[in-house]
Amino acid sequence: MKANLMHATVRRFAVLALLPVALGALPAAAQTGPVSDFLPSGEYVLEVSGKLVPKAEIYQSTYASAILVLSSELPSPVRLNPRAQSVETVNLMKIAKQGDGSITLLPDSTLQPQGTFTFADEDVIFSVDGKACKLKSKPALVGLHPAADLKAYKPEYLRNEARYAANGGLLQTLKKGAPATRVRIFFGSWCPHCTAYMPSMFKVEEGVQGSAIQFEYYGLPRPPAMANDPEAKKAGVNAVPTGIVYDAAGKELGRISGDDWRQPEGRLVALLVPGAPKS
Repeated sequence: MKANLMHATVRRFAVLALLPVALGALPAAAQTGPVSDFLPSGEYVLEVSGKLVPKAEIYQSTYASAILVLSSELPSPVRLNPRAQSVETVNLMKIAKQGDGSITLLPDSTLQPQGTFTFADEDVIFSVDGKACKLKSKPALVGLHPAADLKAYKPEYLRNEARYAANGGLLQTLKKGAPATRVRIFFGSWCPHCTAYMPSMFKVEEGVQGSAIQFEYYGLPRPPAMANDPEAKKAGVNAVPTGIVYDAAGKELGRISGDDWRQPEGRLVALLVPGAPKS
């Protein structure tokens, strides 16, 4: 299990390293322009000198292929560059927070080398001015939760919900014609596919408020423990995200999986209002 977790962490950082590089291509020197897509991330928590820092702010940038860490426990903001596996600090005065919650590194910001980072199991280990630091994967959100809990857990969910444009006609069909139904979505807070696609269901849930459809979200532990979760075993769930639709008597009517997540309201219409138009 430890090896699997470590490899998963390495893969996450490797994906960042393969993305287009702006800051990552430059040495510790003045940048040529602002980089503005450091977005809040809920993937990690910070530990400094063996103590969890709950108020640390962690951001990820696909454009810069980097992670930015802000904390009062550190002397300066810290940038981790997966491409070079390097650790650098940047002057706090060269960081600007935007109205949408993102961070911009201002022109002429200078990166000061702090060495490299390493991996230990699922942790990313580095030091800043002699302080031992770790980025740790956030504990999985497990068990039954309402959508509000998920949105509070990881900002990526909120961003991906906002990006999804649900089909208004299909939502009205569900709101007016769906019978009493319970939709349980099995997900992994650690799962990138869940992060990308599951938030579309939040938009659907909001769009059918007042209908006979109830939604619930069931978080599973990381693999391999996921396979032994009693609710997942009972439902025969071996991949996430998976939505299971039940009627009022608890009988399964169908599932939402694979490409269904590109338009989950369409799948729900097909299951619950089969004679209705699908678009």
